[in-house]
Amino acid sequence: MAFAGLHAVSAVRFRGNQVVSGMALNILALALTGFLLRRLFQHAGHSPQVAQLPDWSLPFIERIPFLGRVIGRGTPPIYLALILVAVSQYLLFRTPLGLRIRAVGEHPEAAESLGVNVNGLRYLCVLLSGLLAGFGGGTMSVGLLNSFGENMTAGRGFIALAAVIFGKWRPTGAFGACLLFGLLVAFEVQAQTFASLSSFFPWMGIFARIPREVFLGLPYLATILILAGFIGRSTPPAASGLPYEGPK
Repeated sequence: MAFAGLHAVSAVRFRGNQVVSGMALNILALALTGFLLRRLFQHAGHSPQVAQLPDWSLPFIERIPFLGRVIGRGTPPIYLALILVAVSQYLLFRTPLGLRIRAVGEHPEAAESLGVNVNGLRYLCVLLSGLLAGFGGGTMSVGLLNSFGENMTAGRGFIALAAVIFGKWRPTGAFGACLLFGLLVAFEVQAQTFASLSSFFPWMGIFARIPREVFLGLPYLATILILAGFIGRSTPPAASGLPYEGPK
């Protein structure tokens, strides 16, 4: 949230370019986390192992065929993420607050003419985005793993941006896009296993002849294709990325 606050001040208060501000903060975060890693843990590259978040078991879901194996057991942030998809979808498209949020991104002048505090609401949304991004990073370091490594996200934040675009700027659409990207990452992990089964299924030998780097690049290739507009057209909010200067 602190970094999101810096971004909000730059983009909302001083009307700076959001792309430049975002890139600068990303570079700063990479350097700052590396510095703090050495300062707090006296380690470079990776932190010592720490306690991992415990898995929650949901018996009523675990008994469901297929679905139970996927989400029947997981760390608390996973279930929080699933709940937030439904909550954010409802909030944005079924509540007065959601209407105001969409208005300040689509037509801020009209929103302000109805008494909406455009910049205040933009501050709130940017801060919330930082909070959710922090949950994502925390889930990776102490949910899926039990340590922190420099640049451990490996550019997945930009994939998240592509997921929003691919999902037509809707929470449920972004969720579906994230599942697609997750599938590509899982395929990269399993591709080597497929190759080892070539003695039983000869056609799987094709995976052994493909360099591993090709599979590693699949999620990023999909990101490029989506951002280039090859997979459908996604229209962003009309005022997205544009600073609001108030009524003329």
